[in-house]
Amino acid sequence: MREHQEHWLDSLQDLRFLIWHTATLYPPPQYPEDHYRGNLTTAVKSTLSQRRKRKIVFEGYSYVFDRATDAKEVWRCEERGRCKARLHTVGDNVVRKVRSHCHELSAARAEAAVVATRVMRRAEETMEMTAQGALLTLRALKEMVRRRRNKLGTPLAAPTSLETLIIPEEFTKYAPHHGEIVSFLLADSGPSPQRILIFGSQWKLAILR
Repeated sequence: MREHQEHWLDSLQDLRFLIWHTATLYPPPQYPEDHYRGNLTTAVKSTLSQRRKRKIVFEGYSYVFDRATDAKEVWRCEERGRCKARLHTVGDNVVRKVRSHCHELSAARAEAAVVATRVMRRAEETMEMTAQGALLTLRALKEMVRRRRNKLGTPLAAPTSLETLIIPEEFTKYAPHHGEIVSFLLADSGPSPQRILIFGSQWKLAILR
């Protein structure tokens, strides 16, 4: 029995030595930064989740920090459980995309999260009693999201009230003749429950006069 135990211990030591020797001869690859970059080097935008976990925004999608290695950081899609898309980053640059998303992007929500994070960080850094002079207004934030949605070709969300209604500039003009652009939004009283919008043309307005 004792001889069997000693033989087993010797085998265990041999196994440990074999594992150590293999790890020494074939260490895990430590890729240099340039190895990852390729043609995918693209800056990302940092943000925070509602639980203040690290997030990034890339191409309209949001990713949550997953893990880090010596060579890179790995991020998973925020749609955990149903989307397997991943990103690898080195510093602030995306160096690899793993799998495609299985859902529609939400560029407006992602952009809003980026701005909201800036607001929170600004408030924390300055400790100001009021951030009215330094932070974006709600309307400015919505306008930023709208411009981003237009840039990405994302359909505009249906307004829920006159206060949240944002009319893109291209929807306030028309071309009666080739090369001629005419504005037909003559007046806008601004966001309020009693908002007044006047559409028409100057020459029709002249007729009424």
